Amino acid sequence: MKYSIINLSIIVCSAIVLFTACKKNDGDKSRHNMFVGKWKITEIGADSNNNNIPEPSELQPSGDSCYGIWYQFNDDGSGIYTFLQHCQYTYTNFTWSLHGNDEYLQTRLNAGSAYIYSLTNSMWVGKDTSSFYPYKTWFVGMKQ
Repeated sequence: MKYSIINLSIIVCSAIVLFTACKKNDGDKSRHNMFVGKWKITEIGADSNNNNIPEPSELQPSGDSCYGIWYQFNDDGSGIYTFLQHCQYTYTNFTWSLHGNDEYLQTRLNAGSAYIYSLTNSMWVGKDTSSFYPYKTWFVGMKQ
């Protein structure tokens, strides 16, 4: 009888641990959900040594009172690109999706494509991989 109670206790404790471990963490977000929102590009620069690592020496602050770049990514795959130049705003609608195990962001804006170097809930580091620019550009975005 004593062993039955101990065995039953072990089984119950194991079941509790197993079910608790399988519960999804509400704080976990998919990359798609992490992108949703408005992002300001705060740094930009060429991958001058082409080593695929964004180095501080390659990045320059991006934006001032009359220049800036923002991306608004909507949950439905639509978005708005905002470009501020010479104190005048230009707005362009685009669509977006993630590809290649969510490692690439594809937009329908200048046939754009970007490698996602890193992504958190508040910061995005990417590299332009489209053929639109003659060189590959790093950019850092901060969620607004």
